[in-house]
Amino acid sequence: MRRTLAFSFALLLPLAACSSSGASTPAKGSTAPTVKLPSTAPTSLVVTDIRTGNGPKAANGDTVDVHYMGVLTKNGQEFDNSYDRKQSFAVVLGTGAVIKGWDQGLVGVQAGGQYQLDIPADLAYGASGNGTIGPNEALTFVIDVMAVTPAAPTATSVPTATT
Repeated sequence: MRRTLAFSFALLLPLAACSSSGASTPAKGSTAPTVKLPSTAPTSLVVTDIRTGNGPKAANGDTVDVHYMGVLTKNGQEFDNSYDRKQSFAVVLGTGAVIKGWDQGLVGVQAGGQYQLDIPADLAYGASGNGTIGPNEALTFVIDVMAVTPAAPTATSVPTATT
């Protein structure tokens, strides 16, 4: 689970702290948003709908294609963002490929929507931390959902023909 995001974090050097003045709406994932930090570190996952999307709501097993910016909740220091790379990130929900805060927080999002995830340390990297993310760090992400692709039906859910 940690390897996917850790790999993308390792590609970037920590950047300067970002403002906490409010969230902006990027145009098609081309411009990084401004992150509005919570007044205190979250003790449970908080999902804020900044802009409502449309279409099917993401569920476990679905692939969600996103652009995102991640900052340390305590001071707004940016540690990763896909906007600067100009490449979105796809994740299959519920597979443990990302931190638990993403697996849980992206359930219900819709394409075209923008969401803020305020993630407590236990749903992020916990006591071990990860690179520039120290131990027991709460994280804040602003995420633009580019697409939600429903999971393919499984063999057990496909009706069989009878003759």
